[in-house]
Amino acid sequence: MKCLAGSVTSVGIEDVICFRYITLEKIIREDEWEDVDRFLTFNPSAVRVKITNLGRTALHVAIVAGRDAIVKELLKRTTQEVLTIEDNAGLTVLDCCAVFGNKQMAEIIVTKYPALLRIRNGPNRILPVVLAIWRNSSAKDMVSYLYEKTPKEDLKSDNGVNGATFINKCLYAKYFDLALDLLKYKPEFITCLDFDGESPPVVLATLYYALPSGNQLVFWKRWIYNGGKYVFSYFPINCSAILCTPWMDLISDKITCSTTQ
Repeated sequence: MKCLAGSVTSVGIEDVICFRYITLEKIIREDEWEDVDRFLTFNPSAVRVKITNLGRTALHVAIVAGRDAIVKELLKRTTQEVLTIEDNAGLTVLDCCAVFGNKQMAEIIVTKYPALLRIRNGPNRILPVVLAIWRNSSAKDMVSYLYEKTPKEDLKSDNGVNGATFINKCLYAKYFDLALDLLKYKPEFITCLDFDGESPPVVLATLYYALPSGNQLVFWKRWIYNGGKYVFSYFPINCSAILCTPWMDLISDKITCSTTQ
């Protein structure tokens, strides 16, 4: 969808078309709901189209600006189809919530259209829950909420790249409980590669702070750096549980240490 319905292809023409929505974008950012309401009364289609040169809808703009009250009002006028619109970066409104850590708005959006949790966006086809830990790892409440709501089966599709990425990003963020939970659910993730081509054992073995002692896994680190990460990918799936056990034990030990400190 363009800024207005139609087959506009020229960037220059799109700039001109988006110009009519500059006022709407401005009053949303300034949290002027009465003015927004008045604008939409005379331009009801504006809630269904992209209104900025970044390809964002009114909902995108409100979420990015942190205007929760306006988001709630816009959702009353929004169809499920509008919620699936991606901006120029490939983000839906739920993805924007994930990136900016707006859990309250994510909860409202998910309640209105739960299917957004399963929509993979962007060139890497990233799930919202993975996007949350990848782009805003400090917002654990958001990550935990999306993880709880996302069907775990979705994380293992596409050769498990979303699942492996989620686990690895959780390890980097020290969210060991979430990483362990997903590994317990699907031990096969131990042999999957993330978007950077790394498996969970590679990440865990190379995290100095994740180990009880900084030099206990020198051998493992050397082995993995010399090609172990590729060896993991060739193990049959039925060996995953065996391979996964020592790594899950290590994560469990780290969780125990964290809770006793």
